[in-house]
Amino acid sequence: MHLFGGINWLAVGTSAAACLLIRAVWYSQSLAGRAWAKANGYSAEKLALIRRDAWRMYIGALLAYGVMAIVLSILVDTTGAKTAVEGLHLGFLCWLGFAATIGLLGNLFSGRSPAVFYIDAGCQLLCMALITVILTVWQ
Repeated sequence: MHLFGGINWLAVGTSAAACLLIRAVWYSQSLAGRAWAKANGYSAEKLALIRRDAWRMYIGALLAYGVMAIVLSILVDTTGAKTAVEGLHLGFLCWLGFAATIGLLGNLFSGRSPAVFYIDAGCQLLCMALITVILTVWQ
């Protein structure tokens, strides 16, 4: 285990940027955006505020995906994952054990619609799977 010495920084940056793109497409009006806004009960005014400040949210998301990719890179190295299938397996387990459970708890205690959880969890599953696949095959 190399911790930070064994990280492929180009793969980390690429996977974080790819997740940002997935997020933008996933929450677009043509995919899950309308359903997500409706499930959250957002008004047109609230959506306009979200769109106005979207650049801040995307910077934060890129940083968060970067941290996620660094940690997943360490886990890929620690587990010795080498193939895309092993990467998918690791990504799914991390999503199930951490992202899905934390997201579910946040959803349960916030009183939001279950649809919000499903939409958000689907995006996170795609991102974690993509990150781990990129990191395992690009070693």
